[in-house]
Amino acid sequence: MNSTRNQNRFLGFLIAGAIAGMIGGAMMAMFTMLATVTYLGMGFFTPLYVIASPLTGRQVMMTAMHGGAFYFALGPAVLGLVVHMMWSALWGIIFGLIASGLRLRGAAAVVGGMVVGLWPVLRPQDFTGLLGRQAHQAA
Repeated sequence: MNSTRNQNRFLGFLIAGAIAGMIGGAMMAMFTMLATVTYLGMGFFTPLYVIASPLTGRQVMMTAMHGGAFYFALGPAVLGLVVHMMWSALWGIIFGLIASGLRLRGAAAVVGGMVVGLWPVLRPQDFTGLLGRQAHQAA
């Protein structure tokens, strides 16, 4: 009986991780799409075409980069969105496994998920270089 409860709790962490990952992925996609059209001056849907380009070829991506703010091609856009959401769910599940192992609950799990989700955006390689220099200078 206790084993069934643990399995249900574990499955709950995986599902919650997938859902949270997809919510975070949707928020990141919207930010990237807005930044692409406003800051970079490319098409709004260009990030979706970039994600799909290994499977569909680069023609749609290149057209979106130079073809106006709202160039739209349904097939590659949907493919890019599906691939992005699948990766987001996978990373959410991985974090769900980590959170389960660390017994993170409530606000700690939310903050931990935000840190893990923003880690690629913050470019950790920049921080590791700084940490290495500080350690070298301290020695």
